[in-house]
Amino acid sequence: MIKPLELTKPHLLVVVGLPGSGKSFFAKQFSETFGAPYIDYAHFHKLVNSVELGDVVATELLGQLLLTKQTIVIEGRGETREDRAILAKMSQSKGYEVLYIWVQTTPQTAHKRAVLAKDAPYDEQEFAERSQAFTSLESNDPHVVISGRHTYPSQARMVLRRLTAPRATASSSQPRRAPIQNHPGRIIIR
Repeated sequence: MIKPLELTKPHLLVVVGLPGSGKSFFAKQFSETFGAPYIDYAHFHKLVNSVELGDVVATELLGQLLLTKQTIVIEGRGETREDRAILAKMSQSKGYEVLYIWVQTTPQTAHKRAVLAKDAPYDEQEFAERSQAFTSLESNDPHVVISGRHTYPSQARMVLRRLTAPRATASSSQPRRAPIQNHPGRIIIR
């Protein structure tokens, strides 16, 4: 059952981490759970058989989705400081807040999933290149860290807690309210 995620301000949720950390699993599940548009840059790379052209197409789609004022989940962009600066500028100009969801796991687990698994998406060289290209988030980057080894429900709770935290601290004079479920399958966070 889809539960629309209605926030005071739309968010661009950028899922980042090492290859094999569990980014795709989380991003797809979160998108499906809350009916949020999901852009996987790697999908567009494969679709047009070009990283450069795939980036152009996916970024154009992202630009159009930013006009909808819906919370959007993206993956495959934001792995470097340069990417994050571009995404922040693009989304903030459309009235969005950016939240980076950093999926972490041990390098050994990431390697096993990305290279050694039956349907592994990368070879050794691709894994090494992508791992080296990833730059850690800065403390001033708005982010939440989730474990790539935890279950989806516990990961989603962490992200939802982070999404609702600013409202709780912004209205410190008022008692903190829990999400209200006023329609079956629909969560509204005030």
